[in-house]
Amino acid sequence: MKRTVMICAGVFAGALWLNVQAQQARSVGDGVYSAAQATRGQEIYKNQCAECHGNALEGTVGSPLVGDSFLANWSARPLSALVDKIQKTMPFSTPGSLSRQQSTDLTAYMLQVGKFPAGRTELAEVTLTQIQFPAARRTSPVRRQRTEPSCDPHVSGRPILQHFVVRPGDPERQVRHRTVTDHDR
Repeated sequence: MKRTVMICAGVFAGALWLNVQAQQARSVGDGVYSAAQATRGQEIYKNQCAECHGNALEGTVGSPLVGDSFLANWSARPLSALVDKIQKTMPFSTPGSLSRQQSTDLTAYMLQVGKFPAGRTELAEVTLTQIQFPAARRTSPVRRQRTEPSCDPHVSGRPILQHFVVRPGDPERQVRHRTVTDHDR
């Protein structure tokens, strides 16, 4: 009798643990937003974001919001971190002017454009911390740039560091760096 009770308790505890794990570890690929929510986000995006991030979220002045580099930046991070960043720092001209719901709707639109499937329910505040971006895939090592002189007398192959100030008035002085060579000109 005690053995049967112990087995039943173990099975119950295991099922409970699996349920908690399933609630904690959802992926953006699990249909976590609704199509209607993405449509609302698209309207906000056109009015507030497209000027810097491009019509297709490809990034122009601002960084891309879809694709491999975007996913690598957000690898295994919760969706709440992206919604926080949007709400607190965007749009560039008036940071912090978007509501939490607008930021969540924008995130739904970004997921839609990024080819993550829509589901039946909308993204909700209580679930944002439980939903994660997929972990980035390993890539092959980056090839080193050629820095030796070229046979072309007009190209030296020297690295040139270019600075792009992202937010000139920001106290954190966020700066992006990009190294190019004369070959890239």
